[in-house]
Amino acid sequence: MELSVLSWNVRGENERTKDYLEHVLGWLKDNKNEGQEVDFILLQESSAKDNKDSLYRALLEPLGYNVFKFREQSCGRGDCYLFAAKSDWTVGENAGYIPVWDPAQYSGSTVIRSPYFIEVEKNGVQIRLINFHNAFGLPGMVSLAWFSEPAHPGTTVEFDWSIIYNFVWSRQGELIPGVTFKASQTINTEPSDITKNSIGFTKEAGAYRFIETNRTTKSGTLGIYTDQTVPHGEASVGVGMSGSGTFAVTATPNYSFAFTPHPKYWVVFGTYEKGEVMDIESLTSTAEIIFEPDVYSMKAILKNDNTWEVKR
Repeated sequence: MELSVLSWNVRGENERTKDYLEHVLGWLKDNKNEGQEVDFILLQESSAKDNKDSLYRALLEPLGYNVFKFREQSCGRGDCYLFAAKSDWTVGENAGYIPVWDPAQYSGSTVIRSPYFIEVEKNGVQIRLINFHNAFGLPGMVSLAWFSEPAHPGTTVEFDWSIIYNFVWSRQGELIPGVTFKASQTINTEPSDITKNSIGFTKEAGAYRFIETNRTTKSGTLGIYTDQTVPHGEASVGVGMSGSGTFAVTATPNYSFAFTPHPKYWVVFGTYEKGEVMDIESLTSTAEIIFEPDVYSMKAILKNDNTWEVKR
């Protein structure tokens, strides 16, 4: 018996996700996979609801798939796993996670998950599918709102900065969209200088702080090294530019966090605070601001149709 499993990472039920899924499913429908029927589809890190009007049900059921949600204990911030199987497969009741660690140890964590499995059967053949997506991962990096200013129609807001990188940390441990990363300490750094591009992070007398470290980080990268005093999930560390945080991760003990700066600038209109954790996949009406060589000023205009005009 030949089997085919398709696995992809999707997030949210917005138009961009819909376009992407329709493209992939069009590939399936047109038999462009050399005639091999895809038996199972794993939808990883999806915020889809398990209901009849789910986007994924609407797209997959017409192609002969049964869609359902499983391993709900992983949902955390709203992310849930969906599983789709061709209708000629019977899905068994035996499903769950493989306890490579005690999930209770990471209660409330939205990024550390055990591998999970599910069993299916057809014509007397029973198969167990195991998905190790993010099984051994540590806290994932999130994007922060770098600058934010209120504005009325017909007005202008200016953002000025210099390319000076920073190490930052916050007492905000859980980094989910909508929470605000407020830096409790900011230290300048330089990725190209191996004497300045590494720093330690510790908890001493009940308080966190950056400390010097004898650990080294390769040139072009910024390294943050936590020690054994740092509990998981109580604080977060990250990097910033021009004094404001840009990327952060939830701190965990005895770990090396590496950040490789490659600045890209984007503008979005909405209700956001400086330092707010952004749900990148759900953003709409965004525009990239590209600075050509020797160009140090750009203008972005939000038009009436909520699209951007970017010019010098």
